[in-house]
This record gives sequence, structure tokens and C-alpha cells, in this order.
Amino acid sequence: MKLDITSFTGEVPWLDSHLLEDTQAEQAIDCRLTNGSLRAYYAPADEQALNDTPKTIYLYRNEGERYWFDWTTDVDVIRSPVADDPNNRVYYTGTVKGSRYTDNGLALSGGSDYPVNDLQLGIPEPDVAPVVSLSGTPLDDAEEVDAETRFYTYTWVDQNGREGPPSLPSGEIVVKPGETVDITLASGPGSVDLNITHFRVYTSTQVGVYQLCTQINNNVIVATDTPVGVTSVVDETPMDRLSLDHK
Repeated sequence: MKLDITSFTGEVPWLDSHLLEDTQAEQAIDCRLTNGSLRAYYAPADEQALNDTPKTIYLYRNEGERYWFDWTTDVDVIRSPVADDPNNRVYYTGTVKGSRYTDNGLALSGGSDYPVNDLQLGIPEPDVAPVVSLSGTPLDDAEEVDAETRFYTYTWVDQNGREGPPSLPSGEIVVKPGETVDITLASGPGSVDLNITHFRVYTSTQVGVYQLCTQINNNVIVATDTPVGVTSVVDETPMDRLSLDHK
């Protein structure tokens, strides 16, 4: 005889067995009944080996795959608030190195103890003010009235284009048309794992208003961004071509 049972609803313990409907059971052990069908749960399986004594674990999802992050300290983790972040960043506090962040490039490359790599949060201000001096020759028709009084500052910038606060300003320098400004600055932010890759130079012709210098010559190329490690550059930005980007 064929029994046609169209769905399964699981145990109904408050009814006596002879009162149960065909879709009900006296016992339903290890059954998955979430959608009306009768299926067994998968047996437990190892998904990823963690540290011997992790205090914090976090499930990180990237492109449909699952990765378990683990730490030996009490860590608080939050996903990036940026919608559709292609780097899939997460930020966390409580590690022995302080506040950190990682992404799908840093966390998943080079090993299997996730996160494999991370970086320090925040970008410091340069701790050395720039030193400036004049070079070049003023134009023949340059007058004192055409001269600009300038102050210079610079910022560190990381691989993602994030920019830190400016350094203390340089001393005052008076520049006439035709002259350029030689700038000496720090070689880098020191031994911090921030992945700072370059710096930007700003100048001020008004109190508190700094404009981006777009033609910085580092003896190799003329550009807005200069690689970290270069300590001497020349500002060749014409007076009428200073960027309106302010710091």
C-alpha cells in the first residue's frame, strides 16, 4: 500500500500518538524540517584550523567563500561602512598592535592563518617641518609687487590614497615670478606598518589656506605625488596653476 505524505512538520509532543496526523511525528531526531521536507542535517566537519587558544573568532566572507579570522586576545571587529566596498575591509581593536584594518588582499594572501596581514589604522602627521630656499632667476620684468609670500607643508599618503594631517609649516619665503622653491623634508614616517607610499606638498599665500602644488620635481619626474624616500624636491608650480584643493 502506498502512503502519500506531502509534508513533514516534526514532533507534536502534547498529542497522544494515536491522535497524530500523517505529517506529525512522535520523535524527530536530527531532522531538518525548515521547508516541509524531511532531510538529515549534515554531520559536523572541520572547516578551518584555528590557533590553539583563540579568544576571538570572526567569520569573514569574500566572493562567496568563508574564512575564519582568529586572535589570541579579546578583539572587536566591524565591517567597513562603505557600501559595495571592493576591498571588503574590516576594522578591529584589541590586538597587541592596537587598532588595525585588513582587506581581501591583505588578509587572504600568503598563508592560511587568517588574517595573514593587516595594517595600522590612521596616518600620522610628518614630525619634521619642511625647509625651503629659493632657486632660479626672477623674470626680467618681475617687480616686488609681483612677489608672493609663501609657507609650505606636506602630508603622507598611503597606497589607497588616504591622506594624513599636514606637517608644521616651513619658514616664510618670498617668491618672484621665474623663481622656484627647493624643499627639504623627512624621508618617511619611520618604522610603522602603514604602507605609506608617497607625499604631497602644499603651499599657502594666505594665512591658513593651503593649496596643492601640482608640479613637484624630484629629479626624475614632475608630478603631484612624490614617492616616500625622496627628501629634496623643487616646487615648479606656476603661481597661476596652484590647485584649489585645500588642507
